[in-house]
Amino acid sequence: MAHDFTLVVIDPGKDGGLAIANPEFPRTTTVRKSPETPVQQAELLRDVVREAKADGAKNIIAIMEGVHSFPARMVPCPHCRRPVRQPQGSKSIWTFAQNACAWEIACFLCGVPVRKVTPSVWQRTVGFALSKEKPVRKNQLKSAAMVSFPHLRVTLWNADALMILRYAIVKNVWR
Repeated sequence: MAHDFTLVVIDPGKDGGLAIANPEFPRTTTVRKSPETPVQQAELLRDVVREAKADGAKNIIAIMEGVHSFPARMVPCPHCRRPVRQPQGSKSIWTFAQNACAWEIACFLCGVPVRKVTPSVWQRTVGFALSKEKPVRKNQLKSAAMVSFPHLRVTLWNADALMILRYAIVKNVWR
């Protein structure tokens, strides 16, 4: 079935995943776990592009989560227990940057343009306020993805990618 677009949504986090879909037919969505090495990432994207072209996709666009240069996490204040922002450690920032860079290079090599969306933007379309605590927020996103994509097995590793896909479909960001 020929179609205009295939969206490849990439959550470049360490335990991230990909959501691949024709935005006009969201029930065709599939998910893949993000590989561990840059070579495996490039091979996976190459295979996804081949499959999309074999299915008749005319345009393949990647939507990737982008973050600011100094991401932070919420932790309880040691004095009053209220949540406060704490910069993430250099290792987690470095790992995220490596993964994001590897995905961008893979997209470039496969001829797939990349559009970035920050978490603060795509999370506004979830439909309810998300917790500032990461474990709670991740489970909220998983629940929301289960509602939006009931035909898929939603897990913590693919929930963000699916919700970014939902954002992309709702906002027509591929046009």
